[in-house]
Amino acid sequence: MATLATRIADRLAAELEPWTVADGCATRAAKCAVYDDRLHLVVGKEVGFGAEDGNDHHFHYGYFLAAAGALAAARPDLVDELGPVMNALAADVAGGSGDALTALRVFDPYRGHSWAAGLAPFADGNNQESSSEAVAAWNGLALWAEASGDDELLGRAAWLLSNEAAARTLWLEPTDLPAGYAHTIVSISWGAKRDYATWFSAEPSAILGIQALPLGPVSLEYLAGDPVRVAENVADAGDTAFTGPLGDYVQAYSALGSPDAASAAATAFAARTTFDDGWSKALALAWVAAVQARSG
Repeated sequence: MATLATRIADRLAAELEPWTVADGCATRAAKCAVYDDRLHLVVGKEVGFGAEDGNDHHFHYGYFLAAAGALAAARPDLVDELGPVMNALAADVAGGSGDALTALRVFDPYRGHSWAAGLAPFADGNNQESSSEAVAAWNGLALWAEASGDDELLGRAAWLLSNEAAARTLWLEPTDLPAGYAHTIVSISWGAKRDYATWFSAEPSAILGIQALPLGPVSLEYLAGDPVRVAENVADAGDTAFTGPLGDYVQAYSALGSPDAASAAATAFAARTTFDDGWSKALALAWVAAVQARSG
């Protein structure tokens, strides 16, 4: 086990190393982060999903911060090396009043959740699709803050995480859906409307699955709200809930609905040969085992 942990830490350090060079974008066009003085934000390159306009920064940077937090916890001697870039990413999405970048750039304290569009060039205001990635972002921020010994940032991360996790009621368990709304979840919350849709697929499995990924320890508490509602949401995704795009995440989410659903998911994952790029058979089986342990 110790050998495996060492190999994982080595791989993680190698993958993060290019990103930790503060002026990396001066010599290359990828795997680097740079300050954009047009919009006064940090942009990771190569850009995607409109990141150059501020889109999805907390989604993207949350993964970096979670990875850096895990690595720093295993190898505290790397904190100083990781710090300049990771602290810049943290300040970009969750800066405090004393930071050089905009404080709480993506988070809306009034609404109690974050927004994903940087410039919000829409008649219906800003929007957020993947509530689960927003939760994962603040969890990643907390992991980095704890590993790097930044108590002030850790307190802010805990506040952001608790607010965002409570917003589950807006996406996965809303109780105020209007008459005529034909589904049990909302997949995109806007300033002025709610949608059952995604930016990338019209398949019901994707519409529910994007509210589950990435699955990890924090998801176990965040998503395990009402087991009855979990089952209703999975049923609402229809016959292709487990076989359509992101269907493996939907099946993992379904395990929270009942012991029988968890057993069915374990059996299905043991036989499954393909998984979304964001996880693996080992992680899927570990998730179900954690669900089963939690329920006793």
